[in-house]
Amino acid sequence: MRFLHTGESLGFFGQLVAALASLGGAVLAVTGIALSLRRLQAWRARRAAEISTDQGNDDELQPVKGATG
Repeated sequence: MRFLHTGESLGFFGQLVAALASLGGAVLAVTGIALSLRRLQAWRARRAAEISTDQGNDDELQPVKGATG
């Protein structure tokens, strides 16, 4: 069973399949980390935009000088 699992029983083709499967697992790990970092960056940008928008709303509540009402 070990030789089938490592690809040794099917020769070069079996080892190629095993290598591609291992490479696929590594690619999944790297892309998962990249997606997590991208989501974190987008979340931080949205949060910064919300904070700056909330601070800007205080100015809208104050009366404008020279306005009649």
